[in-house]
Amino acid sequence: MSSKLPKIVLYVLIAVTVIVAALFFLGGYVDENAEYLEPKFTSTLLNLMYAFVAIAGVLVLVDVVLGFVRRVKSNPKAALKSLIGPALLVVLLLVTFLISNGGHVNVLGLDYTPSQTELRLVDMQLYSVYVLLCISLVLMLVGGFAKKIK
Repeated sequence: MSSKLPKIVLYVLIAVTVIVAALFFLGGYVDENAEYLEPKFTSTLLNLMYAFVAIAGVLVLVDVVLGFVRRVKSNPKAALKSLIGPALLVVLLLVTFLISNGGHVNVLGLDYTPSQTELRLVDMQLYSVYVLLCISLVLMLVGGFAKKIK
């Protein structure tokens, strides 16, 4: 049963995603006469994505902690090395937060003015995504060339 559980969870997540996506695309609009059409199930789709990101974050955190605990018992030096990746991610987030300016942005339909902290967090996320994307592209290119050279 435990070997079938991941497959069952995958199918359930796919089914939920397909249903919510169908509602979003086929469910109509809040106001058909508005200048900018807003699908009725926009908040449902966003909440589903928030839930998926939260679940993924919790699972990654649990995996890092459990992996660290397992490695500490057998090889403490390797356990400390396994924390380098998460530590670098925290450093990246801190640096991108510190360099973000949180400048005001006019957003269509936004009824409130975001706080300086909210704007800086958005900047931090964007800068972090840009840096991680660049790193992944460089690693893909270097890895591809390294295989050709060998």
